[in-house]
Amino acid sequence: MTTPEFLAVLPVVFLAFVLKGLTGFGPGLLIVPVAAVLIGAQEAVLLIAFLDLVSNTLIACKDRTSISPGFWIPIAVAMGAGSLIGGLFLKLVPPRDFSFLLAVVVALTGVWFLFGRISRQGKTLMAELPVKTQPKDTVVALSTGIFGGFFGLTGILIATYLGSFLTKEVLRRVLVRVLLVSATIRVITYTATGMYSLNILLLAAGAIPLVLTGLYCGDRLLFRISELWFSRVIGAAMLISAARLLL
Repeated sequence: MTTPEFLAVLPVVFLAFVLKGLTGFGPGLLIVPVAAVLIGAQEAVLLIAFLDLVSNTLIACKDRTSISPGFWIPIAVAMGAGSLIGGLFLKLVPPRDFSFLLAVVVALTGVWFLFGRISRQGKTLMAELPVKTQPKDTVVALSTGIFGGFFGLTGILIATYLGSFLTKEVLRRVLVRVLLVSATIRVITYTATGMYSLNILLLAAGAIPLVLTGLYCGDRLLFRISELWFSRVIGAAMLISAARLLL
């Protein structure tokens, strides 16, 4: 990894964690596609796992609000199991094949953000968590974990699903807790399988100040981009990144 590549990743990290501070999820949507072009596809997944662990730990320590353990703990366990499976798959796939797979997934996700994302406007949302999970909740959480462990695009499935019936405040609290478990399992899995290199760890360490700054700005940002434009910007960025990965 060259110095220009290192410096090019840092602004993306900052913007990604402004998004994280606002919503509780989403840094992988920006970091993985862009960093995959600059430093490599698997390296981008390893980087976001480490930064996810740092950011979710900080937010969880700050927000001590009690929420129903009967709902979020089973979801966190299912996501952790999925993250382990996805992380092991990542070790088995050759880097060149993985770059192609990631490009396809990024492109499809970008198209979904541009054209298929459903607005929550007009729906009645819950301000409190259900007492316990349903089988569908666990299936979505497990799928999210596998997807995140393999591709690094954490939170998309579970945030879309839970966001269909939870208010944004409750959604953010749940996401931070379950994504912390997921990130912990991913980092442990990648470390145990020998995937982290010194370059990735140095990049992650250098990015931590921008993670902190981004979270601070996102948490206090007065301007809120509309859901429609958020989807358009993310979708367009992902399609451009996917094209670069395929070329």
